[in-house]
Amino acid sequence: MQSVRDGGNSYGKAAMNITPEGVISYWSGAAEQLLGYSSDEIVGRNLFERLVPSRYETGFIKHLSLSQLSSDGANFEFPCLHKDGCFIDICASVAPIVTEGTRTPGYTAILENLAFRRSMQDRLVAILETIPTGVLVVDEAGTIDLVNRHFEVMSAYPRRELKGMKVEQLVPDKHRAAHAGHRHEYFRKPVPRLMGNGRDLTLRRKDGSEIPVEVGISAVAVPTGKQVLAIVTDISQRVETEERLNRQQVDLERTVEELTTFAYVASHDLKSPLRGIAQISQWIEEDMDDREAVSDHIRLLRSRIARMERLLNDLLAYSRAGRSAGGMGEVSIAVVGRDIFELLSPPEGMRLSLDGDLPTFQTLRTPLEQIIHNLFSNAIKHHDRAAEGNITLSCQQASRAFFEFCVKDDGPGIDPQYHERVFGMFQTLRPRDEVEGSGMGLALIRKIVTTFGGTVWIVSEAGQGCAVHFTWPVEIETKDKA
Repeated sequence: MQSVRDGGNSYGKAAMNITPEGVISYWSGAAEQLLGYSSDEIVGRNLFERLVPSRYETGFIKHLSLSQLSSDGANFEFPCLHKDGCFIDICASVAPIVTEGTRTPGYTAILENLAFRRSMQDRLVAILETIPTGVLVVDEAGTIDLVNRHFEVMSAYPRRELKGMKVEQLVPDKHRAAHAGHRHEYFRKPVPRLMGNGRDLTLRRKDGSEIPVEVGISAVAVPTGKQVLAIVTDISQRVETEERLNRQQVDLERTVEELTTFAYVASHDLKSPLRGIAQISQWIEEDMDDREAVSDHIRLLRSRIARMERLLNDLLAYSRAGRSAGGMGEVSIAVVGRDIFELLSPPEGMRLSLDGDLPTFQTLRTPLEQIIHNLFSNAIKHHDRAAEGNITLSCQQASRAFFEFCVKDDGPGIDPQYHERVFGMFQTLRPRDEVEGSGMGLALIRKIVTTFGGTVWIVSEAGQGCAVHFTWPVEIETKDKA
């Protein structure tokens, strides 16, 4: 029995031409290096007389016929006898000879040493294993033929499950039906490109979760047809960075808007008490001989000074909202609600109701207490029947990430047209001479809530009480937001 060897260093692709009857009509120098025969020794001889065992003749003739039907030719693997008597496994890519646009009798066969190819494939696979990005190879039917270790980790599928799997299984449900069509279209016109064309791409992992990816694809020719090589990059960190930058951009724009608003309203709200003080000082000067009038002027003067002090204090609190957050601690909402209500010294007859099972959890105490304090204070201050009013504090789990709190009163309510306006800086619905306040309370609440990822909104109709809802994280970061 004759031995089989790997062909040594005979790794280059060789060419030969054969007639429809299998007679060799051309033998390249590379073919001589591959199989040891000179052109004089092989040209004019039948392929199955010296090179290929006769048992392969029927199959080879069949492949010649197939090559007539395919513009890509046909591939055939068989052993070839080297001149030294050893067999070398060969892959032949056979195609009809085309001259000036027409096919002529005969075929061209490109011969390749399979042992060397397999060695190169093994080296390629070893290289792919070290690449720090996902790699997979998919055939025209959408079947995964090869993956590297990084893709295993990325997809959370073991390699044994990935190999032979349909690639559509890795595509999110909403895009799965369309993906097969995109795949067929790509194989029809294979051009290296990035997938998606601007669409957000995600990889569906084994547990059903999805991660954002970037996918580059390129067609590769193999003996069995065409395959697509896909380079899959996990861009989760990039997306997270972009989202963080976008949030920072939004925060910056909001800060600029706040500064613009402040500059606008400060010219009125901060100057107004100063103008009042100047006017009162003039009245005092004019009424120096009237002690009773002067006393009234001084009381009014102190009132204006107190208003200005409140404005400045509220502005300072607003600027610090979400920054000087204090430390983490266990907070019982029921205890906090009762303590704040008592601290505000509400009018006799006003009641606080604690609705439902209020939570006790670890959170930042100071900003949460500040929100509840401001909401209770507003409800008491603006109630039209304070001596018989009722404030209700409730809480429910809105989602896995957030609680939803609600402070509801049975006061005069707020007309829906003002629901957004009242969250603006220095906004009050009643004159400040009637109700003491700077108009910063709800603006401060919104800033604190949004700093920690929540939202705040009002549910109210004029004359039907007011309910202020806000969401607060179940788990909160302890870092300073400054």
